[in-house]
Amino acid sequence: MIGSVDGTIKMGNLILELVPNTPKIDLAEGILIRIDFCYNHQVGDLVDDYVKAIGCLDYPHRRTKYHRYEGAEFRSKHKTTKFYNKERETGLPDAAGILRQELTVLRGSNVAKQLGKKNPTLLDVNKDLAAFYLKTDLDRLKLLDAPIANQDTALKALCNQYGSEAGIYYFGLLTSRLQKSKKRIARESDLHPRSLDRRLRKIVDSKIALTLTDRSEPLPPLEINL
Repeated sequence: MIGSVDGTIKMGNLILELVPNTPKIDLAEGILIRIDFCYNHQVGDLVDDYVKAIGCLDYPHRRTKYHRYEGAEFRSKHKTTKFYNKERETGLPDAAGILRQELTVLRGSNVAKQLGKKNPTLLDVNKDLAAFYLKTDLDRLKLLDAPIANQDTALKALCNQYGSEAGIYYFGLLTSRLQKSKKRIARESDLHPRSLDRRLRKIVDSKIALTLTDRSEPLPPLEINL
């Protein structure tokens, strides 16, 4: 992880000077055409449990792809958000327990819009900006400040919030959502998609995520602390 953008630029410039036949350049002046914001969530032996649960979620206007041994990703044309097992990806024991969250932004015009600059450079990137976009991704996935419940705690939370009858209904909707797409649920239940979205928001309003874990205990909320 980069602690200081300015220090990393200086280090990069020194390394480039050691490469034969490399023209003299200053990385601080380079215009960004791609940027990757990332964060290492230290979750111990729960990495694969998080990936599995996150792979059941929806991100608005993005396609969800879940690869059991690789990770979960939410992809659009120029932006992709990923969650994956960093130890498995690198093969390094130092990466044990790391759930890596990444947001990749492609194409210069999109990076410029993301950073609010016409010709953005690395000097326009800071920790606050990175934290904002990483938290935004968690919020879009309804994971910000929300634990991932197991079946027992989800049913209890929903019944406490809405009463036993409605709580059981919302619990059934939650478990159905893990098995079927929203489009399929709307079709089979004869619910308008907006009506279905309102009901799903009720689940989020009970302070749990729109997914479940098989663990005996809920998965703690993911936090960004930069």
